[in-house]
Parts: sequence; C-alpha cells; structure tokens
Amino acid sequence: MDDGVPPRSLLAGREAELGRLLRVIEEAVAGHFAMSLLPGEPGVGKTSLVGEICARTAERTDQLFGACLPLSSLSLPFLPLRAALRAWQNAHGEPGPALSRSDYDRLPEVFEEWLDSRTAERAVLLVIDDLHWADQSTLDVLTYLLAGRADRHLAILLTVRSTEVTEGHRLHRWLADAARMPGFTTIPLRPLDRTATSEQIANLLGGPARESLVDDVFAHTHGNPYLNRLLLDGLPPDAAKLPKELPATLREALLRSWHGLSSGARTLTRLIAVGGHPVDTDELVAVAGTLGLSLPVVDLLHEALRGGVLEMDASGPYWFHHPLQAEVLEAVTPPYERQLWHRAHARRLAGRTTPEARTVSQLVALADHHARAGDLDEAYRAALVAATAVGEVSGRSEQLRLLRRAIALRVSVDAPESRVELLRTARAAAERSGDHEAELSLVEDLLAELSHADALAVSELLLRRMLLRHATGRGFREIDDVAEAVRITADRPDSWQHLRSLADLAGNELWHGVPGAADRARLVLQLARASGDSRALGPALVAASMAWTLQDRPGGADLADEAVAAARTAGDLYTYTSATAWVTNALLLDSPDRALDYFERRRRELSSSGAPHTYVGLLSAWEADLSLELGRAEQCDALLRVALGTSTSPMTEVNARLTAARLAALQGRPAEGRAHLHRAEEIFAEQSRFLALPFDEVRALVALAESDPERALRAARDGLDTGEGDRDRLRSLLPLAARAVADLAESRTDSHELGLLRSELTTMKSQHAEPLAWPRTGTAHEAVKTRATLSLFRAESLRSGLGAVPPEGTDHTAVREAWVQATEGCRAAMMPWAEAYASVRAAESFLGHRSGRRGGASLLRRAYALATELGAEPLLADLEALARSARLPLAPPGGSSPGDQPPGPEETITTSGLPHLTPREREVLAQVVAGRTYAEIAQALFISEKTVSVHVSNLLRKTGTASRVELASVARRRAGRPATT
Repeated sequence: MDDGVPPRSLLAGREAELGRLLRVIEEAVAGHFAMSLLPGEPGVGKTSLVGEICARTAERTDQLFGACLPLSSLSLPFLPLRAALRAWQNAHGEPGPALSRSDYDRLPEVFEEWLDSRTAERAVLLVIDDLHWADQSTLDVLTYLLAGRADRHLAILLTVRSTEVTEGHRLHRWLADAARMPGFTTIPLRPLDRTATSEQIANLLGGPARESLVDDVFAHTHGNPYLNRLLLDGLPPDAAKLPKELPATLREALLRSWHGLSSGARTLTRLIAVGGHPVDTDELVAVAGTLGLSLPVVDLLHEALRGGVLEMDASGPYWFHHPLQAEVLEAVTPPYERQLWHRAHARRLAGRTTPEARTVSQLVALADHHARAGDLDEAYRAALVAATAVGEVSGRSEQLRLLRRAIALRVSVDAPESRVELLRTARAAAERSGDHEAELSLVEDLLAELSHADALAVSELLLRRMLLRHATGRGFREIDDVAEAVRITADRPDSWQHLRSLADLAGNELWHGVPGAADRARLVLQLARASGDSRALGPALVAASMAWTLQDRPGGADLADEAVAAARTAGDLYTYTSATAWVTNALLLDSPDRALDYFERRRRELSSSGAPHTYVGLLSAWEADLSLELGRAEQCDALLRVALGTSTSPMTEVNARLTAARLAALQGRPAEGRAHLHRAEEIFAEQSRFLALPFDEVRALVALAESDPERALRAARDGLDTGEGDRDRLRSLLPLAARAVADLAESRTDSHELGLLRSELTTMKSQHAEPLAWPRTGTAHEAVKTRATLSLFRAESLRSGLGAVPPEGTDHTAVREAWVQATEGCRAAMMPWAEAYASVRAAESFLGHRSGRRGGASLLRRAYALATELGAEPLLADLEALARSARLPLAPPGGSSPGDQPPGPEETITTSGLPHLTPREREVLAQVVAGRTYAEIAQALFISEKTVSVHVSNLLRKTGTASRVELASVARRRAGRPATT
C-alpha cells in the first residue's frame, strides 16, 4: 500500500457500502471516471472504510491520499493535494508534477495532466479525507477534475463530517454544484445497527461478546464505531456489562467540541444534560430562572448548535448530537450543583401539569429527578407511581428498575407498603420482562421473608427457584426444592400448587433417571386432568410426554401439544417453551421436517403475542440447532441472529452459542467456534452435567476442526461416560470418539501408543457401541439413526487399522464398503453433515486404489455437491485436493470445477506428524500432495522419474498407504491441516 494511505482495520456492518465503493473502483479500472462522497458523523468509520478500500484495490490501482486539516489562522492552498503528491513521491521514488507558488494558478491543469499520464498506464484512486476543512483552492481543483473527461481510469473518494457542514458553510454550494455533475455519487455512512455493533465488539474483544454487553454498548453509543472502540478500551473479553465510569479517552473525545464553547454555553449544555431528555426553549428558560442563572438561552443554544454539540429535531426540542455527551456532561457537573439542578428539573416537571395529566415519560423523569436530587420521600412515591404507569404500557424492564429503586428506598421512608408486597410486585415484573437473573434474586429475597406457614406461596417460589436456577445455569433440574414443595403442600392435595409440585418432581426425576418416575408422571397426569387447572395440567402433560417419548411410546407429541395449549391458557411461558421442545423431540423420531415446522409455528406465535425475547430467543436457539442438524446452514445462521439479537437468559445464550460453535466448526472457522464455546462455558458453571446441552459434542467437534484429535477424544470420552444410557448422546459422540482414535492412529508409530488406542477402541465398542446396537422398541427413524451411527463407528474403526480385518492388515475392500455403507446410512437417517464427511472418506478409499477410480469419481462429485450446499469449507478443500491428487474433475463432463485446474504450487507440509522422512522425501511428498505426475515431479526437482518412483515407494511404506492418492490424503491430515468436520 502507498505511504499516506489510512491503515486497514477490522470493519463490521459495512458490506453494502464496501460493495458500492468497490464497484466505483471497478468502473475506474474499466475506464469510467467516478467521484464518490462519503458523508457521516464523526467516528462513523469513514477513514476506516477508505483504508479497507485502499487495501482491497492496492494491486489494481495507484493510490494517492491527502487529508485536509482544521487550520484557523493559516491558509495553505491545495494542502491535501500537495500532501498526497509528497506521499506518492516518497513511496515510488519518482517525482510528481513540479509545483511552485508561481504555478498555483495552473495547478488544476498541471495536476490533471499528471493524473492523465498516470491513468494512461494504470487506474488511479485519489482520496481526500475530511473535505469539510478543505480550502477553496482544493475544491476548485476537484471541480476541474469532475468537469473533465469521463473516459479516464480515475476514481476520487471524498470523506466529510456531516456535522461540520453547518448553515452557511462554503461546502454547501460546492456539493450542490457537484451533485449535478455526471459521475458524482453520494454514499452516506450511518451508525451501525445492533447486529453490526455486535460484530465489531467481537472483533475488538477477540471473540463473541455477552449479549448483555452488546446491549449496554449499543445503548450508549447508538452504533458509532469510534465510540464503540473507546468504550471497550481495556475491557476483558468476558465482561457482561460496561463499568460505571467511562474511559478517559472516551470522555475526552466526547468533550472535545464542548470545550470549544463559551462558558455560558457550557453551563447551559450541562443543565440540559442533567435534565436527561430533549428540551425546548421555554423549559430551559424556566429551569434556569428557578436556579437564578442569568443566561441568554436562545443565543447560547444557537452557539451549541453551530458547535455541533446540540442538534434540533423537526419538532423543535434541543438535544445532544450524541447521547453519550449528556452522560459525560452530567458526570463532570459537581455533585452539589448536580443535585440542585435535578431538584429544579423536578419542580419544573411537577409544576407544568397535574399528576393525572402527566405522560408516562414525564412520570419516569420526575421519579429519576427526585431520586438524584436526594429527596427520598418524593423519590419513593414517584417510583411507585411511575412503575404502575409503565406497567400499563408494557414497559417491563423500566417497571422493574423503578420497583427495585422503591424497595431500596423503603427502608429510609415511612411507607405503607410492606417489603413482601413490593418484592412480589417486582418479582412479577421480572417474570414478565424475562429477566431471570433479577427474578431469581427477588425469589430468594421473598423466600427469606416468608415462613412455611404460607405453604402454598412458598411452594410456588420453590418451584420457580428450581426453574430459574436451571435457566441461569446454576443447577440442572434440581430435585431438592421440588421435593420440599411436595412435602409442604401434602396437606392440600387438591391444590394446583401440590399437583404442579408433583408434576415437576416427576419431570426432574425422569431427567435424572430415577426409577419409577414414568409411573409417577402417568399418575400425576390423571390427577391434573381431574383438577382441570391449567397451571398444574401443563407441567403434568410435559412430564407425561417426556415419559412417553423416552419409552418410545406413541402419543408423546400429542401430549406435549396439549401442554402447549394449557400453558397458553395459564400464561406459563416456561411450560410453553418446554412443551414445544417435547413436541419436536417426539416428532423428530418420525419426521424431522415436521418437527422444524412445529418449532417455527410456535416461535412465531410467541413472538406475535409480545412475549419477552428471553422465550422467543430460546425457541429460536432450539430451532437453529435443529436447522443445523438438517443441513440448513443459512436458516440456522438467521435464527442464531434472532436468538442472540438482544440480551437474553443464560440458557438461551448457551444454547445459541453451542449451536454457533458447531456451525463454525463444521464450516471451517475453528477459532470462531472455540470463541463461542468458551463463552458458553463461561456462562454455565456446570457443563457436561447439563444433560440437555451438547457441551462435550461441541468440544469434540471444535477440537477436530483444530486438528487436535487427542483433545477431541477426551471430550467425547467425558460425554460418553457422563451420559451413560442416553442414546441420543451415544449417537452424537460415538462417531466423533472413533474418528479421533482413527486420526490419532494415523499419526502414531509407537507400538505401545497404538496398543493404548486399540484398548480405547475396544472399550468404546463394548461399553457404548454394543449396548446401542441392542434391540429396542422405538420408531423407525430412531432405528435408522442408530444404524447410521454404528456404520460410522465401524468405518472409523477400520480406518484406524486397530481392529484390522483380516488379522494381517486391513482389507481395503472392507474399508471401502464400510464407508459406502456409512454414507448411505447417514443419507437415510437425514444426517447431511455426517453423510458429507462419510462421502469424502468413501471417495478417498476408492481413489486410493486403481480399481476404484470410476466409483470414486462418482462419490467425489456427489460429496462435492453436498459439501457445497452445506458450506462445509474444510470438506470442500479436502475434496479439491483429492481431485487434484487423482487428476479428476469435480464437475461432470462439460462442466468446470476446481479439479479441472492444473496443479498449483506444492503445498507446505509440516513434519511434526511425519517422522523419519528425509529432506528429499519431504520435497517429493509436497509435489505428490499438489497432484503432480512423476514426470512433473522429476522436472521440478531435477531428478529422474525412476528416482521419483523410488522415493514414492519409500513414502508409501513409511506411511502405511497403498497409493499416491491415499498418501496425499494421509499427508494432509498428519500435517496438522484443519480436519474435515
């Protein structure tokens, strides 16, 4: 890149703007002149975007970069153009156009002639940064260029701060004239949306951020990339919230324009900041008068507008250009002065209208001002009034904030409301908002206040605490609280609380494999049906559906669907989502497509009902996981964006993170997968013991994607040992464990190490594969999935060579047949990711021997089509390399594919997994991996074809392979390249 060009940085959310600008450059390369203006607020990322464009087009363009400067008492004509030419000369060692003061009148013409000479050879990209500070002479040159020939290989990019181009600025007229000229376009840069903000935060922190942190940042910065970066300075990657105090660099950046105002304007803007909301002139005059401040309010407002500190919307009120400025200005106001000003704002609000006529926003503002003024009695009463008003308009989170303030203030005032009454109101608000962490804290406080004399109320809280501890990762469907709820309500056997306790106890015992739990689920269902209370019936139906499904009995889906209806009637969102999951669990056994359709319908219904995002996000996360399992990667990605689209419960975020980690690993982004996995592990203290969450499967997948089969084997083994008897867990982990063993066996030569791996495989077979194969009643689809799992296990066992048949070595025909059987089994079981992987192995086993070339070519192409559909980049890379090694096209005759291309330069092969090779053998191996013939290798290494043949024979012997194709595949795997996942 040329000197002077802005540095490249990690961009987020700028795909559309990048696309438009790249098309501008392409037009210039093709000989069509273009000038594009990039306006945007300070910090929106104009210079960063230009830096990215320069980096992407450096090989196709000569680049000049010049920045305008905010000179106030000094005028330097053509400053950015002269700076650009100096940078050009330094970078290229050749002079630009000769300019002297006597040439200034001719500079437009001289500069254009020089540009024409450059564009005759190569396209030129000229960037002028911060055009709002440009002198008139620079603008005249740009006008001259804009009016010139349209057939030049020239693109000009201009950046401008929209906030600097205020009323009367000379750039207004220039822009109006330029906009009428052909070839001129405007590409505005707006702040990032929340999704792009999340992406930028992940870039800055080195991995996915907690959704609560993303919400916090976005609420503060409104998507300004520069402020995002300053706000995150020094923040640890696992931070859940921003610290209370803003970083010093951010405060300085926000106050830069404020310091340029007069003393009176600074005071007035601080007064507005303390007010906390947009204000009109009359309100400011009144508040200032209350405080005895003699300020020319109108004149000072206009000064703040011109200085870019304030802005005025169409309806008239004044507010800060960036809301963070208000936060900083309130913070720099001395505490005593701040308290007085809050009291003045409160008096102004209270005096403007009668209590009955106040809007919800006015009631909330009044409560906040009273609290910050330190007027405790008024703050307590105002918080309760505002909380009631907010609750009536579904402001759930705001209502919870105000109620928690009232609870804290109650100890300092004479309040008629009891603490228990306030806690109950706040807990209900937390439940409605879906804030599980806050609700759990309030439930704990209530349990500490109530005695067991109020058994029914205590039992409800105990059941709720169990569910909240589960949802926040503190305990997996714990039994103690539920058993206590059953005990204390035993003398009220007909109450819905007792029946609900029995239902939850049966469900939890089913999860933990307690004997007799299924019988208890059937009994409690009978009792709940007899009661007719939907609050008990919903959980009882869920427990019964779980028992039916786990026992492979028909009717589980119908019971869970009935539970959804009961939960809808009771307004029980937790049971609604749980019942939805068990409907899909039952449907999965027969029809995965129906299960996915059911998830979508329930998610849409929940969303349209206005339910908290916590529950909508949870269903989205589950639906994303099922979409991934069925090979619908794009649908999975879209649903993950919904699930992680805002702050949500820990359970929702963990589910979504684990699915995102699987998707990233499968599509060849192991670092991203590991980051999602680590975030999930940070959120949940317990991991493998959360039986419904695939922590161990994801750990194994990510480890395999990172070419670490040893770590993958440990993760898979842990999961198999923890989930003994869980057939779903067996089906997901057993092939991964066997695959890790096979990968390790390929890279081991020590007989002792191979013996340990053989023992590992034997244990897997006896403790997990054989029990999974035992005849068992179940649905046809489950049986098909089991057969596919066992076929994968057998194929990996044969690939390892540790369970070789016959004893003297692995029968390559048996290996070939095993992988074909695994491929067909996975296709029948609707397991597309496993099918794609097995297809690669099958093609590899065929193409490793001359007799299998025809069948291998067909498998190769089918595998390539499936991997392309899935976006499985590691598989695609393996298939393309395999096609090169076998010298086969990946497309049918007449088509084109990566396999049709001539072999590229030899791949770099590391030697850590390839011991005992001589330097020459390593050189030959690199050529084999690149797909070269004996003649091509001989020519490249200046040796004879016979010598090449000898080296290849030695390589086959040392690696235990039978052909060059097999040798190339094994070499790529042992060299530490990303594994096919």
